[in-house]
Amino acid sequence: MQVKLCGHATLATAHTLFSSGLVDGDIIAFETLSGVLIAKKIPTIDTTSASNLEKTPTGFHIELDFPVDSFTDFSLDDESASLISEALDGASIVDVKRTKIGDDLLVIAIPVLFHFVIIV
Repeated sequence: MQVKLCGHATLATAHTLFSSGLVDGDIIAFETLSGVLIAKKIPTIDTTSASNLEKTPTGFHIELDFPVDSFTDFSLDDESASLISEALDGASIVDVKRTKIGDDLLVIAIPVLFHFVIIV
């Protein structure tokens, strides 16, 4: 079974492939259910002193470029909005969007903490 995307597993896989020399080059493209994820090997240079700047890299970092999932407007019925608000500890729902690829909801809410009562 393939999950939509697991960044930790992808990072570990990229590290293993780069470290073992199984990959020619500094870029790996992973095809995921969420789209293409790019892992780039970035050399680490010891910068603790000026004399070390001329030396060869001491290791590497991995930069991950995650796929983008655009979204569309989404309307909630009153019951669903109430359930989401309750799950968010009474937060006011400002807007809801649905992702196109993942079919997930993006809920923009204002926590109860930021509700103010002004008495005049």
